[in-house]
Amino acid sequence: MPRATDRRAPATRGAGRRSHCSACASGLNNAAFQIGGALGAAVVTRVAVSQTDGSSLAAPTHGFQSAFAAAAAFAAIGCVAAIVLLGRPRRQKAGRGASPARSTA
Repeated sequence: MPRATDRRAPATRGAGRRSHCSACASGLNNAAFQIGGALGAAVVTRVAVSQTDGSSLAAPTHGFQSAFAAAAAFAAIGCVAAIVLLGRPRRQKAGRGASPARSTA
């Protein structure tokens, strides 16, 4: 069973794909996952550092709260983008491999 962080499985699934296409898709998927994680960590760290004011013990708390809010905002934007861009799954037309409807009359 693949781990939760293993992102290769969706890119390699699919009927009729050639092996080199699956390998390229898997590599691109892994690279995008790694780059996204690195950029996300950099943005959240930058927000936390920029919002930390002063040298009191409570100053980092405000920075971490701001970083958490920024991460939550990015997650919400990502969810909305996924819903809008992916849309609904398309149905196959009757002429393309689907079995014709049977009439019961």
